[in-house]
Amino acid sequence: MKSHKSLFTFLTLGLSLSAVPSYAAAPNTPEQRGYAGSLYVGAEAWRQSSTVFDYALFSGQSLVGGLSFASYDIEEETGRGIEGDTDVMSGSVGYFHEFEGFNIGLMINVLDANLEVKGSNTPAVSELDNDGDGFLVTVGAGKRWDSLTVTMQASAGELSFDSERLSAFPFAKNADYDLQILGFELAAAYALIDEEAYTLTPFAKLGYVLLENDGFEEGAAGTPNDARIYADFEDEQPFVEVGVDAQLLNLAPFIPRASVSIWQDLGDDEVEYETDAVTYKTPDAVQTVVEARLGFDWAISEEILLGASVGYFAGDEIDGVNGDLALVWRF
Repeated sequence: MKSHKSLFTFLTLGLSLSAVPSYAAAPNTPEQRGYAGSLYVGAEAWRQSSTVFDYALFSGQSLVGGLSFASYDIEEETGRGIEGDTDVMSGSVGYFHEFEGFNIGLMINVLDANLEVKGSNTPAVSELDNDGDGFLVTVGAGKRWDSLTVTMQASAGELSFDSERLSAFPFAKNADYDLQILGFELAAAYALIDEEAYTLTPFAKLGYVLLENDGFEEGAAGTPNDARIYADFEDEQPFVEVGVDAQLLNLAPFIPRASVSIWQDLGDDEVEYETDAVTYKTPDAVQTVVEARLGFDWAISEEILLGASVGYFAGDEIDGVNGDLALVWRF
């Protein structure tokens, strides 16, 4: 993913001091808000881990490998002050087992991400490039009673970011910082229609994700510059998701499936940030998301199952695509 990093060209060292605006004149340049991108990436990391884990949980005694991706655009919203795009990819491996009617699992995700933003509605140079990587560990369990399925899972992990910020000052600002992720989810699904040819299953999820970004200090190669010190910041995301999943069974062992869902953040709709110069607030990445997905399950043999899906999602000022691929080996 490091190859995704764009290189920006801006002011030359030959600029005179009189051409450089004072920091006091613009203490909160828009691209600083791009550091909120760590929260956007953390939320997507949770989604990728949760999706693959849910898919594999009821596969019996098995090993599972997965690949996930997401690419989305951040559009201008009043108070956000930035626009840009984000790419997140992950690979996962897990072990799942059925024990006395319960299905349990352990999975590890390794992630890589890139976030590029620029300040909106500003003629000056205002850009921030974040590269991140890290991991998530997920454990969970589930049980089925006839038409009812109940699952729960918990994840914890950390992402590390390297960033480069460009503003009207002639020296790039660089920073390294970490994001901790902690999440929990309880889900229930009920097979409302279970025919030989197709199924229709409504589902609901209730969860909580905590994203904590460590404080950090920017560094610059020379002066003048507007390098800042940032305090710790965090975002709490209690959420609910409801939707319906459908499967077409008469093409077995190849089973097409589709789903639609609505995700709602139940917490505050903004995050507060503090630097050594100013305190400000910026909107959350998203409050409401509507998503549609298409995919399939393919039982290649009794031991091997392949599943894949792609989705389009839109919410507030963010929209994009994501996809997940999982290979299950039962033994």
